[in-house]
Order: sequence, then C-alpha cells, then structure tokens
Amino acid sequence: MEEHVYGIIDSKIQFLDFQIKEMIKIKLGKSPQEIMVQEEHLPSIDSFEMDNKILDFLEAYSRNISLLLLMRTTLTYLSAETTFHLLTNDKYMDFTESQLRTVLEEAIHNQASQDLESIMDRAMKKLAMSS
Repeated sequence: MEEHVYGIIDSKIQFLDFQIKEMIKIKLGKSPQEIMVQEEHLPSIDSFEMDNKILDFLEAYSRNISLLLLMRTTLTYLSAETTFHLLTNDKYMDFTESQLRTVLEEAIHNQASQDLESIMDRAMKKLAMSS
C-alpha cells in the first residue's frame, strides 16, 4: 500500500506543478523556463499587477505542496492507511501543517503499538504451544 500512496502523492505534486506552470504561462505569456533564461530571475511581484487571484493561487499552491511533502516524507508502512485516507477527497487540506504532523505521528504511534501488541500476542501463543 505504501508504494501506491507514494504514487498518489507524486501525481498530486506533478499536477500542481503543471497547474502553476500553466497559470504563469497564461498570465505572463511565457513559460517559467523562458522567464528564467531570458531574464535570469523571476519577475518582481509588481509585474504581476498585484493580481489577487495569482497571489491566492500561489499561496494555495505553496500550502498544498508543503502538506503533500510532509505526508511524503513521513510516510511509512505504519502511516500508509491514514495517509491514503487523508488524500481521499483532499482531506489533508483541512489541517494546518502542525496539525497534520500530529495526525501522522499519532497514526504511526498507534499502528506501531497495535503491531507490537499483535507480535507479543502471537509470540505468547507460540510459547504456550511449545511448553
């Protein structure tokens, strides 16, 4: 399951990158790569004519990428199910980065406790059978 969740996160990141590049291309008439080659730096915020839609889009893009990267870097087999649930219908967007970190840490801790409990339970049953 872990590999599938990585794939979902990576797909979402790629799609967001595509969206931001298209938005820049539409608003500035150039791709981000053309801007970097021709001007050696991104245009100043003034050249965006303080378009609130652009600023809102960039803010949402940054927040979304930040949350996705947090989930990607903390993903383990212990948190894969919770992460998958959060990715469903973009539920992860309901949390701040700090809240999401807490949810993922709790998922890992809870799953690890359950795994330890089941390991100990199976070991005790085997020990009882061997005596």
